[in-house]
Amino acid sequence: MELKLWQKNILYMLIIIGVGFVLFNVAFILAGIVHVVYRIAIIPLINKFNHAKILYVSWHYFYIIFVLLISWLIFRKQFNNLVKATFSTLPMIVILTEVGIQFYHWSVLVWIIGTIIVGLIFLYLYKTKRSWLYYFATIYVVVVELFVMLSGMEI
Repeated sequence: MELKLWQKNILYMLIIIGVGFVLFNVAFILAGIVHVVYRIAIIPLINKFNHAKILYVSWHYFYIIFVLLISWLIFRKQFNNLVKATFSTLPMIVILTEVGIQFYHWSVLVWIIGTIIVGLIFLYLYKTKRSWLYYFATIYVVVVELFVMLSGMEI
């Protein structure tokens, strides 16, 4: 049985939502792994130079770089738009969450930076004529992030 276009589109949206949710959880697992590896590899150096405060800030930057590197490798492969759009939820949620973590005490700054990032993502999608799936994935991430921010949920 052949699915109609509207049925395929709904199925694609459900895939982005479902797999995106799994990827959100993968993002937190990856953050934990990066944090542990960073502590094991860097703590001896930090103790040697007595700059312990930098430890709890800088691992976030290594995490962002790690996720962006993985994303770059995935986006270079010949996957279809559904796979790439679904995977795009991972780097978006990581970057927006890290903005929230880094600027937690300045909520206005979180909103401004987040809006700029999302605006740049939409501009990139428009300029590169990406499929609607990428727009949907971006909107999905924004809705999840807004829910987390407005509900006062702790990460």
